[in-house]
Parts: sequence; C-alpha cells; structure tokens
Amino acid sequence: MKLTPILVATTLTLTLFPHIAAADDSSKSGDTGEHSATRPFAAGLMPIVMIPLDHLSRVTAAEVDNGVLHVTERPSSITVAPVASVSWDVTKRVAIGVFAALVPHDVTSIHLVAGGAEVSLREGATRLMFGVGAYYEGDAQILAPGLMDGQPLPTGETVLFQKTHGGGLLFVAGVVL
Repeated sequence: MKLTPILVATTLTLTLFPHIAAADDSSKSGDTGEHSATRPFAAGLMPIVMIPLDHLSRVTAAEVDNGVLHVTERPSSITVAPVASVSWDVTKRVAIGVFAALVPHDVTSIHLVAGGAEVSLREGATRLMFGVGAYYEGDAQILAPGLMDGQPLPTGETVLFQKTHGGGLLFVAGVVL
C-alpha cells in the first residue's frame, strides 16, 4: 500500500540545531511564562511528500532495448529536505506558522523550492508540525518530445530526456525537539 512509506517517513525527523528561543515576555502578559516563552523559529531535516499537479511524467533513467524505449527509474515523491519554520502561538499548545524548504540539486544549483502553512501541536519543548504548501521544481527531467515508454525509438533519435519545470502540492510532517 502506497500510504505505508509516507507514514513511516513522516515519523523520521532529525533536527539539525535547536530552536532559537524567543524573548520571555511573561512579565508583560502576567501568566506563568509557559505560554509566552515559546521558541518560534525552527530548522531541520523533514520529510516532504510531493504531489505533482503539472501532469509531467518525470523520469530518472531509461534505456533502449532492441530499439524500444523502457523507463527504468522514476523519482520518488518522498524526499527529505532542509525545512525552516516560524510559528505563532494560538493557544498554549497550538501554533500556526509558515515554512520554507530548499532541495539542492548539487553544490551550485537548487532543484526544488517550497513553502506553505503549518500547524504545530506542542507538548513542553517538543513540537509536532504538519504543513501543506506548494513547490516549484526548476529542473524536472521528462522524456524528450515524441518519446513514450514501451514504444519504439524513432530512427536516428539519440536524445532521450529534456529538462523542464513543474510544480504541485506538498505535505510536510515532523517532530521538532
């Protein structure tokens, strides 16, 4: 079942560094400080589940066997990426906020840019974050025009792929410590 890897991936989150603590303004609010001494900034690695809305058939690898093109690998819709978020308290245990993510392609370029809204449920210093947003992929790889998986390769054709851009919805989830 396709849902199983998604559920497993959303439970595996590694925080790169702790929150940057916000100033404690409990003296102004008159409460115990539990609510106002939040840590609104977080950054770490979180799983991202992507759902393309551009109807592109992304391809990672393909081969030609006896003149017939066969797609051998497609990219995963689940990736782990650096995510930064900022949240604001709604109640003592619930916060809302925004997040941004960058997925590097290599050292010099960015593969994917994402952003969206999040809801966090907090218990003490631990925060369970769920987010939904959109992504833009600047270097999606697809089959070259006129080529189809399982179809004969046109005579003299040597280019199998083309780069394009695309986008879609994404979901993030993770535990921020």
